[in-house]
Amino acid sequence: MVEENPILEHITELNPEAIVLDGLDDAIVGVGHSKDLEPRLIYSISKIILTLMERDKMTRLEAIEFYDYNIADGYFGKHGPIFLELPNNN
Repeated sequence: MVEENPILEHITELNPEAIVLDGLDDAIVGVGHSKDLEPRLIYSISKIILTLMERDKMTRLEAIEFYDYNIADGYFGKHGPIFLELPNNN
């Protein structure tokens, strides 16, 4: 049985229109708030890369290229996710 991510439950209450990226629940690290925008999900870039490598058997370079082209360059609208980059791959 797959456990529901508590952050997903929380964002559904705060902003039911928030965009959720398929298959990347493990990369969700929080909810972003801003005065002018509805709450949105925050995804860890390094966790996205790791998920792509483990789940889809991509090399690190393939995963980074996939992320850059298919996720980071995507337009998700005003309810789209925020992508968090931490120094030192944390």
